[in-house]
Amino acid sequence: MLVIKKDTESLKYLIVNADDFGLTDCVNDGIIHGHVNGIITSTTILPGGSAFENGMKLLQKHSTLGVGVHLTLNEETPISNYSQIPHLVDKNGKFISRNELILKLFANKIPLEEIRKEWTLQIEKCLSFSLPITHLDSHGHIHLFPSLSEMLLQILEKFNINKIRYPVPEGNAFLPLNSQKAKIFFLKLCGYRLKNILKKKKIFSPHFFGIEQSGNMNSKHLIAILKKISKTVSEIMVHPGFENSSLAPYHYWKYNWENELNALTDPNIKTALKEKSIKLINYGQIPNEYIQ
Repeated sequence: MLVIKKDTESLKYLIVNADDFGLTDCVNDGIIHGHVNGIITSTTILPGGSAFENGMKLLQKHSTLGVGVHLTLNEETPISNYSQIPHLVDKNGKFISRNELILKLFANKIPLEEIRKEWTLQIEKCLSFSLPITHLDSHGHIHLFPSLSEMLLQILEKFNINKIRYPVPEGNAFLPLNSQKAKIFFLKLCGYRLKNILKKKKIFSPHFFGIEQSGNMNSKHLIAILKKISKTVSEIMVHPGFENSSLAPYHYWKYNWENELNALTDPNIKTALKEKSIKLINYGQIPNEYIQ
């Protein structure tokens, strides 16, 4: 008997998500350029970014770009009044640093209700522009923190969102040991509880790539990742943008935004995708067979 396979059984799907939309206008412009002229299919918005408002206007003109929320608890500007989230802000009303945030979370010195309030407002701010929200991820992957797992699930259910980034690549995170491998190991430890909850509640997360090249993705890296893609739905995390003086406050990240953008618009990458039968999609286009 002839068995006809569904299309979804033979195709490999790839989401290319650009983080930090809303950070600056030059990042916004770079991400849009990478979508129109390259392989970017999805982006996640910083609701407290200085270029959020301008960015949302751009997104309304580019409906083929998937839009998620980049949940934030450090360094940027909160949506809540600082008096309502005193454990999350500094004396200037800005979010505390990432290091201070992690230390406070480990010490259980941040009431979860403050985080719930802030993340809820961030999602509501994005929804107020009448754009469909396809998924969630977070600034610095802070949503992996074990104490936040149950609350994060409640937020997903509240907003009827059933897709989220699980930013831990498969494979051995121990050898060879370097700073990126150590980071992956830390993320695995933090994310173990969330991984089990997502599986139990059938919240979908694609196979993930890009953590080791974070902020420094190039064409060579992309080609190498494409060779590894053998699963049904995968995501590559990227950080593209045009560079100008507005990014000076973020130079300590050591990101090469424009180099990443050049890689993402490299015609050779599109050729490689075609040769490997990889179809570009965003989170909102994931076939139902993989979500149910």
